[in-house]
Amino acid sequence: MVAKEVCALAQHSATAEALTTMAGRVGTLADLVAEIAASAQSQSASLDQVSLDQVSASVSGMDGITRRNAAMMEKTAAAAHSLADEASQLAAAICQFRTSSSSPAPAYRRRGLIAPRKHALSLLFGGT
Repeated sequence: MVAKEVCALAQHSATAEALTTMAGRVGTLADLVAEIAASAQSQSASLDQVSLDQVSASVSGMDGITRRNAAMMEKTAAAAHSLADEASQLAAAICQFRTSSSSPAPAYRRRGLIAPRKHALSLLFGGT
C-alpha cells in the first residue's frame, strides 16, 4: 500500500509540475499577445497619420495644378482674343485690295469689320 501511495504521490507531483509549467507558459503567451496588440496599435496609428499626410499632399498638389491650368487658360483666352483682333485687322487690310476680275466688296466689308471678326471668333471658339 505504501508503494501505491508513493506512486500516487509521484503522479500528483508530476501533474503539479506540468500544471506549473503550463501556467508559466500561458503567462508568457499572454505577454506576447499584449506586445503584439501594442505593436499593431502603434503601426495603425502610424499608418493613419501617413495616409492623412499623403492625402493632404495629393490635394495640395492637385490644387496647385488646377491653379496653373486656370492661369494658362486665361492666357490662352487672351491670346485667342488678340489673334481674333489681328485676324480682323488682316481681313480689313485684304478687303482694300481688288483685282480687275473681283466683284465689289461684300456689304459687311463696306460697313466695317464686324462680320470678319465674328467669323474669326467662331473659328477659334466654335461659336457664331
